[in-house]
Amino acid sequence: MKDISKVEAAAGAADPAAGQQDKPVFNQVAYMNEYNRNNYDRVNLTMPKGKKAVVKERAKALNKSVNEYINDLINADLEQKEAGGE
Repeated sequence: MKDISKVEAAAGAADPAAGQQDKPVFNQVAYMNEYNRNNYDRVNLTMPKGKKAVVKERAKALNKSVNEYINDLINADLEQKEAGGE
């Protein structure tokens, strides 16, 4: 019978996948991609060169992400339209 050194035994014990081949591994990236696919619509926005940097800076100045900034502008416009303004 072959002796297993303490180093090899410790390495095998520290391996999180050791002995867990039957358990499915949670893949957070795949989960988030699936969640986003099921709960959000995507829009590809095209703008003139240089404008992206301006939008990004404005969003940063307002402590918002670019996505949040653009969505807030769209929501404000839609609310204005619903209130009777054009």
